[in-house]
Amino acid sequence: AQEQQITPNIILKPQYMYSKHYNAPFYNFDTIDNSIDYFQVHEASLNIRFSYKEEISNSHFRRMYIDTRYPVVHLNVNEGMFFYNNQSGTYTKFRLVAKHNILVGVGKLKYVVETGYTMGDVPFPLIEYMRGNEIGASGEYYFNLMKYMEFSADRFVNVFAEYGLQGYIFNKIPLIKKLYLREIMTCKLSWGDMTQTHSNIFPVPKFTKTPTKPYIEAGLGVSNIFRLFRVEYVWRLNYLDEPDVLKHGLFFSFRFEF
Repeated sequence: AQEQQITPNIILKPQYMYSKHYNAPFYNFDTIDNSIDYFQVHEASLNIRFSYKEEISNSHFRRMYIDTRYPVVHLNVNEGMFFYNNQSGTYTKFRLVAKHNILVGVGKLKYVVETGYTMGDVPFPLIEYMRGNEIGASGEYYFNLMKYMEFSADRFVNVFAEYGLQGYIFNKIPLIKKLYLREIMTCKLSWGDMTQTHSNIFPVPKFTKTPTKPYIEAGLGVSNIFRLFRVEYVWRLNYLDEPDVLKHGLFFSFRFEF
């Protein structure tokens, strides 16, 4: 990988990657005759980071991004080729990510929107799998009540939004206000579609669904507990009839607040 700063607000990062993808112990991707143990991938990518009027500090070989009132955007383009046995194929992936912090009323809204598209049939491990979470700890950019490999798509949009009230309620309660607790509300959404015939290569797992109806979960919580902990109660708002899913739950995480 090589990083090149074109201007203070435009950074290019070209990269080449070679990888081998082996069968996972819980699922064999070659379910037809089990004759394939792995497939290989050669991939070249270019990531473009763009920020507008962002304050940047460069010192002691470190770059620090300080603040901007505008979205920070990443565009990533991947051109790849995969091989298994005597078969091969090519694909192109596009991903666009925008991150933004906005002061709204008494609090601050933080959101991340990511969208992507895979052109060409690929082995299903190369499809976009929505980031599920089964470890019990809260993940900022994970769907906390989604199982691993529950949803996948080759054309998708994910939204992660958090609204913090900056202690607007807790600061009005005697004694409690001395703890500097902060109220948070979160909402996460995933929508996608499967536009290619990826099962022509390896059968896509039958237990994996495509979120043609947006998957949504929402949460309420408290952050800045001892300036270190965060607790959040999360509800899964749809796809409730799927087997063995958690419909709600309490999640903890470590996160420094300043």
